[in-house]
Amino acid sequence: SEDFVLIIDADMIMRKPIIPKDVGARKGWAVSAFFGYMKGVNNALAMKHIPQVPPRQDSFAGPSGRRSDQIGGFTLMQTEDLRKVAPLWLKYTEDVRLDP
Repeated sequence: SEDFVLIIDADMIMRKPIIPKDVGARKGWAVSAFFGYMKGVNNALAMKHIPQVPPRQDSFAGPSGRRSDQIGGFTLMQTEDLRKVAPLWLKYTEDVRLDP
């Protein structure tokens, strides 16, 4: 029944409320934190698992040319969007986890 869902890593501590409109979350636009060390979005791992994703040309969440965003810690997303993303999120999580 909620309009938004906040997904956080188990080791995160939230020190104040995250209000969707205050951080720019809306339908079709999730919000997260930039984690610059997420290097698996622009290398052979990305090419292997998401070759169909064209390189990004923006720099919202990492350098231009990446195939995914360098984000983590938390993700705030509209519930309807999460329902669309969740199956793919699980699939790619499992694919990468099983990759030797």
